[in-house]
Amino acid sequence: MTTATTTEIKAKAESKTPSTEVKNEVKTESKLEVKAEKKSEVKTESKSAVKTENKITVTPEVKVDKKTEVNTDNKPEVKVEEQKPTAKNPPKESKIKPQSAGAKIRAMFEKILNDGKVTADVMKILTNVEETKKVLSIRYAFLKPVTKNPNDRKINGHARYGTAIVEIKGEKFWLTNDLYAKQVEIFEKWTKSLYAEKKSEVKK
Repeated sequence: MTTATTTEIKAKAESKTPSTEVKNEVKTESKLEVKAEKKSEVKTESKSAVKTENKITVTPEVKVDKKTEVNTDNKPEVKVEEQKPTAKNPPKESKIKPQSAGAKIRAMFEKILNDGKVTADVMKILTNVEETKKVLSIRYAFLKPVTKNPNDRKINGHARYGTAIVEIKGEKFWLTNDLYAKQVEIFEKWTKSLYAEKKSEVKK
């Protein structure tokens, strides 16, 4: 009986020891795994925090007006702004000079001459000092016969007639240069009346 009991006790002891080893192994493995997980969590959290802090970028807001056009060709836009005239930058004067009163009146006279409106009655007005003053408000006769003496263009020492010569029905005349802006409208109305007279004659 003693031998049997001793062998049984040994067997029981041997059977108990491996179970404790297994438990110990499980415990140690679980502890290691927990520690490893905790470390990995700390590392990942710290790394992610650092990375996110370093990667923070601020994108500026770009406001696009509806009126502005989007340049799709990536070409530099050239804006030309008109300069408003100021005291330092006055407006440029036109190189074309306005037509003088004398030039306007002479142009109207050439028109009626070419249109055959310079009749004998018209010549009486243009060659007579009093008639020219009365009808056209011009101080001197509009036409003066050309002479061989160039001083005849002068009146009281002043040249009142230009050097240009106009020929009317075989006779040559100087045109007065004593013309002013206030006389342009008067001369224009008079020339228009010459055309109106012919229309009234046709109606009769």
